[in-house]
Amino acid sequence: MSKTLTIELPDDLEPLSVQANALNQPLEKFVLQALNAIATLLQDLQNPNPQIRQAAVEALGAMGTEIAVPTLSQALNDENPRVRQATVDALRKIGTETALSAISQNAPSEAEQTSHYPSIASLIGTLHLGTTDLAENHDYYIGEALAQELNPIE
Repeated sequence: MSKTLTIELPDDLEPLSVQANALNQPLEKFVLQALNAIATLLQDLQNPNPQIRQAAVEALGAMGTEIAVPTLSQALNDENPRVRQATVDALRKIGTETALSAISQNAPSEAEQTSHYPSIASLIGTLHLGTTDLAENHDYYIGEALAQELNPIE
């Protein structure tokens, strides 16, 4: 099965030409390699490993390609909170109206995002504050509470 891909290049090809020349490649080859890399990264967004999905999202954001926005929009609802956050960051880096609109339309609400984290107040409430316990180990308990607050429960 073959698919047709229409590529819309900017009117000013100078930045692309500069990058292609820096790599000692013809412009056409450079564009095709970039598209191949984007296609691979888009496929990586379907990988079962959340670290691979996160790395793909970060790379797409660094590339700043708007072609990835529809797929990145879907990644805003990824099961992994790190992938979701990386996706928001990537879309902000892309920065087009479409990318920023995708954040507001598809991102989980702040309440949904923070529901994976216990509140700091509830963690402090779990500390056992005996007179010697607090005096001797208060740094440990505060450190543990902060570590639990900053690391998502998965």
